This record gives sequence, C-alpha cells and structure tokens, in this order.
Amino acid sequence: MERIEYISFTAADGFPLTGTAYNPAPGTENGDAIFIASAMGVSRGYYHKFAHFLMEQGYKVLTFDYRGIGASWPASVKGEDLFVHQWGELDMPAAIEWVKVNFKPNRLLMVGHSVGGQILCLAPQNTEIDRIMLVGSQAGYSDLWDGLQRLKVLFFWKVALPLLVKLTGKLPGWLLGSEDLPKGIALQWQEWGTTPGYIQSLGPHVQEGFSRIKSPTLFYSFSDDSFAPPRAVEKLMDWYDSALKERRHFTPQQVGVKEIEHFGFFKSRFAQSLWPGAVEWLDLGRS
Repeated sequence: MERIEYISFTAADGFPLTGTAYNPAPGTENGDAIFIASAMGVSRGYYHKFAHFLMEQGYKVLTFDYRGIGASWPASVKGEDLFVHQWGELDMPAAIEWVKVNFKPNRLLMVGHSVGGQILCLAPQNTEIDRIMLVGSQAGYSDLWDGLQRLKVLFFWKVALPLLVKLTGKLPGWLLGSEDLPKGIALQWQEWGTTPGYIQSLGPHVQEGFSRIKSPTLFYSFSDDSFAPPRAVEKLMDWYDSALKERRHFTPQQVGVKEIEHFGFFKSRFAQSLWPGAVEWLDLGRS
C-alpha cells in the first residue's frame, strides 16, 4: 500500500468524488482515522501538509473534494445542477463510508474547516463520529457581523456574488481566495447568507441533525478571522446543542505570528504551535 494514494469513490446518487488517502508507516498506526471536511471552495490539496502531519502521528487520513470543487467536477456536469446541501447529504456520507470500509478505524474522527462544520448536520452518520474538531466554522448570516465588516458581508451577499454569477455563470475564486464556485452552489450559499437562520432555512431537519451530535466537539476560532467573527462562531456552537463542546480562541500574538485569519491554521508554519495541541485533543479517549 502506498503511503499517499489518490482514490475515487461514489456518492449515493452516483456522483464521482476524488480524494487522497494518507496511510501511516507500518507499525506506526494508532488505529484511528480522520476525514477532513474542507471549507467553501477549497480543494483537498490545501490540507495536504496538515493531513501529512496527522499521518506522521499514526492517523489514517482522508481528504476529499466536494462535488463541483477541485477534481470532483466532471466536464459533463453543469454548475447549476450542483448545490451546497448535497455536500452534507451525499458527499460527506460517502467519505465517511469510504473511511469505514477501507481504513476500518477503531475510532472515526473529523476535522472540519468553515462550511465543513455547518453541513455535518446533514450527514445521517454524524452520530458515528467519535470526536469532531472544527476550525473557523460559523453561521454565515450577515447580521452576525458588526460595523464595517457587516457592510462588507452584505455587499458580498447582495451585490458582488449575484452580479458575478450573472456575468460569469459562476463565483470566481479570486473573490474568496479559493476555487471557482459553480453557479448552483454559489446561489444557494447566497440564499443562506441573506436568510435568518442560514442553513437552518432548509427546514427543521437541520437542527435535528445538529442535535443528534453528542460527541466531544472542539471549536477553534481566531481574533483576526473576518470570515468567522465571535458571534457567528457562537451561533454555530448554539446549534450543536447536544455536543460536549469546547472552544479554543487564539490571537496571532499568542502564537507569535502577525496573522492567522480564516485559512492560516492549516499552514505548516503552525506545525510547532497550533498543531500539537490539536493532535493532543484528537488523541483523547483512545482506548
């Protein structure tokens, strides 16, 4: 078996998905497996260094691209036929099943970044995850931002996003510092962002999905993260109303850097500061 393998698997509706499997060296496995649920518009390659670090600690790891992102977008599929809710209802469950069948872990763990922590409520198997670590995950409704930042968020939701989608048929990745978002995904995300309750607007099954989660859940947040301000993080934490919750909030100064922001945690410059504490938390509870 290769230490790092490019793999493919299929969601329940037949949609082909692409991932990368990380296998510890023989004799170093700790028996547990982690899947990483990406942020909005972020392909799995962004998490390579963190996944490699976890592998070196004995974890089997799966990173994967949601439909419409990275390598999980066949040329035959139109952007208007792709939606965010499918990531939680179909893609994440397929990733979980792949991990269970191929890694056969003693414990199933999750690391979610941003939207990854939002859509977990839609996955029927979310009760099977033993520990959940969320980084920069938040509720995205515009009223959860304050001051000038709230005006910027409103402009994004109500002007920039719909205008660019109308002009280009997608949300160009340069606007977020990520990959292009297919039309259907961008417009559904915009609908959530301008609706009180955000993802809860899908219906009562959303809160039911959050409430099923009773596992230890760690929320990382950062003082300079304009994508996930305190009230937005706290609102998502409220939705995880049955989980055993813990929050770790950092300023850049606490870890000796100028900035962390929304995407910084997964960069290798934090391998000596933030990553060891994350692994220590993931290790808790192993028999």
